[in-house]
Amino acid sequence: MLLTNETGKWLRLPPVSLMFFFIKSIEQLVKQGYQMVPSLVMVWVFVERIRSWVPLIAAVAVLVFVLAVVLRYLRFSYQITPARVRVKQGVLKRSELSLDMERIQQADIQLPWYLRPFNLRVVRLESAGSKGQEVVLVGLTEQRAVEIQEAVQAVSMQSSRLNDPPELATDTVTPSSAADFELSLPLKEVMKIGLMLNPLLIVGLIVSFIFSNSMTRNMMEERIEHFSGQFEGTLVAVILLAGVVLGVLLLAVIASTLFTANTYYNYHLQRFGQRYSYSAGLLSKLTRSFTIRKLQGIVIRQGIIGRLLKRFSGELAQAGGVGVKKERFIVPLLSTEQKQHLLADLKIPKGTTWSKVHPWAMTRWILLPSIAIGAFTTLWLGFVAAAALLALNYLGWRKRGWYFDSHWLGTRRGLIGSVERWLPAPKMQNIRWRQGPIQKRLGIGNLRIASASVSYHLRDIREQDALAMQAELIELTRTCKLHWM
Repeated sequence: MLLTNETGKWLRLPPVSLMFFFIKSIEQLVKQGYQMVPSLVMVWVFVERIRSWVPLIAAVAVLVFVLAVVLRYLRFSYQITPARVRVKQGVLKRSELSLDMERIQQADIQLPWYLRPFNLRVVRLESAGSKGQEVVLVGLTEQRAVEIQEAVQAVSMQSSRLNDPPELATDTVTPSSAADFELSLPLKEVMKIGLMLNPLLIVGLIVSFIFSNSMTRNMMEERIEHFSGQFEGTLVAVILLAGVVLGVLLLAVIASTLFTANTYYNYHLQRFGQRYSYSAGLLSKLTRSFTIRKLQGIVIRQGIIGRLLKRFSGELAQAGGVGVKKERFIVPLLSTEQKQHLLADLKIPKGTTWSKVHPWAMTRWILLPSIAIGAFTTLWLGFVAAAALLALNYLGWRKRGWYFDSHWLGTRRGLIGSVERWLPAPKMQNIRWRQGPIQKRLGIGNLRIASASVSYHLRDIREQDALAMQAELIELTRTCKLHWM
């Protein structure tokens, strides 16, 4: 539990935490200030009198930036009690944030590269709910960081014993206890994660940015024409340009692989009782955990490259949504055996039999695109497009399916890869049934099921299945006595 004579006092962060404030301020400046770049360029180009003042303006801007960061640090203080964590911050506008210990959803301990020489930690406390309030305490000793994390976990376990049935309440497990579940990734597996993240998307974004306006587009076209003009034959220029493109793609793959290797190096996932936790990282180490009581959804993905490698990735969603928050609890790589082992530990039914959606689902997004292609080109191309879209929809329809029992609602979709999602059935918060005119004639419709984290859309399922599921979900939610949040 949390110590001692410091409990309840307003505390300051150590001076070394100034590095954190500087780094975060620079990140905010880059995220919010890049939009000013076109305006600054226009001022530089068209207002000649400003150019002589640029060094002075830059010096004043740097001075103001440094002063603002130092004041942010000096005006930051925090207080920890057994009931809540409070933070006061702000320079011109003061604010106070209070997080109840019971509402803290996640307590992470980080060892960033810039604090490694001092052996100091960063503690991130994230609240439950859609607002996602966060407290970041920088420059704490390892002992202090662990004490805060254990205090949050102790309050969570106490809440579990008070609100959950006795058979589901789990006592706090000491670090010396054997883990109920373990999963580790060796370095050769970690290196595959970067390939699965599809770094070609990053290259695509860069190319889109370059050709998004006429100035950069014209500049690139001029450079390519100048480069091609240096060779007598067009073939040599094309081969060299192709080599440059392939080199850029190779660098993107290498950079993505090294980045993920640094992030997930020595990844180790464990479960003690109801609490899952993992630690990972090379230059900066992260320890993250959450209690299974707050699980809002499970997502298992397999993309194109993942299918070639026979690997999956997973995410355990909390309040806030899948992929929405930066502080996500993810399992970056799973073999088929590891996937089955993890799903079994999460009590997902083994050997799932997926119910198929109505074949009418194959007609979605065929008619209008085909008519548009036929109208703007030729009629036969419209028929070809309709046939191609129908074939793609058929392949997607074969993988689409849903599963429901008294514990879980599952959905599956995909074309080449797949996305498998699971919702704890009693955590449903909203359910809606809709039918279009054609769907009504066919006896099918769309069912939308929402939890505190994500929404599940079951399209083109049979009406009798949907109404039976709706009635059972409402009854499960009404009679559920678990303390979810």
